[in-house]
Amino acid sequence: MRDIVSEVRAWLERGERVALGTLVHVQKSAPRLPGAHCAVSQSDEMAGAISAGCVESDLIEWSRAVLATDEVKLVAYDIADADAMRVGLTCGGAIEVLLEPLAEHAVAWSKVLSSVERDLPVGLAVAVSPDRLLGRRVFLAGQASGSIDPRLDGAIEEALREQLAAGGSRNLELDCDGETVRVFLEAIAPSPRLVVVGATQTAIPLCRMAKELSYHVTVVDPREVYSTDERMADADAVVRLWPAEAFERIALDDNTYLVTLTHDVKFDLPTLRVALGSDVRYIGALGSRRTHAKRVEALQEEGFGADQIARIHSPVGLDLGGRAPAEIALSILSEVTAVRFGRSPVVC
Repeated sequence: MRDIVSEVRAWLERGERVALGTLVHVQKSAPRLPGAHCAVSQSDEMAGAISAGCVESDLIEWSRAVLATDEVKLVAYDIADADAMRVGLTCGGAIEVLLEPLAEHAVAWSKVLSSVERDLPVGLAVAVSPDRLLGRRVFLAGQASGSIDPRLDGAIEEALREQLAAGGSRNLELDCDGETVRVFLEAIAPSPRLVVVGATQTAIPLCRMAKELSYHVTVVDPREVYSTDERMADADAVVRLWPAEAFERIALDDNTYLVTLTHDVKFDLPTLRVALGSDVRYIGALGSRRTHAKRVEALQEEGFGADQIARIHSPVGLDLGGRAPAEIALSILSEVTAVRFGRSPVVC
């Protein structure tokens, strides 16, 4: 959702009607995961993607029908469609896409778009079956609104709150007087946060690449000759303080990924002390094995245990072989991405 908000908002502001596509089911292999979105304006402009380009042209046709009739559509594609020379997936999987007019819930969608733009958490629930409930929604943007079925709304709201805590998306099946109701739940979490300590040459491409991956990026460095607005143009915030003081102002939680790039104890140790006492998802420290051994020794003397110190990824990043600043930045973000999505980083 986050990648299409600005375009959808612009279309709505100029008075265009918009159809929203949501990937609600994936079987076997598919290019994108459930919760992927696309949007089509009445001018046939498209934002976002549901696949790797396999079905988007057909979705535009379906979107035109949705905007013409104001009817919600559930469209299915599989490899059989591709084999039959029709639009379909060539990756061996099957998907279902829900297409709906935003005008159906204009006020609620406006609040959702505003919340996503402000980086606030949003929960979305939409009925996928049976047909009589198709497209009915419950929204959770601050307060709950909308309804799928009064007999189920309480359970759906509770499931949405659980989904917001867990993140991601899933299909929920509920019984309603002997009838199975399938509801797609989607949590739109705040952007992951990347904190970069040290406005070094590597920090420049690291900030730029992280923004491409939708991270909110904060750079910490008191040295104004390095932490200029021009050098750190891709950072969302630059904190020109020493780490100990900076981290009194920067909240570190389990949606935060932290990297220190200076291999200087004046930066590294104050940063690592705070990071190891927090819930950050990733702690990376640039430097050689010898440099890191000295950091480990200092942290042990301060009372940090082996399990705590083992949270530090150092040498930072996956060993991709590159040594240029952009190559180091790529290796760091590769490791951060692996940790973010629950994959064990593998040394190449």
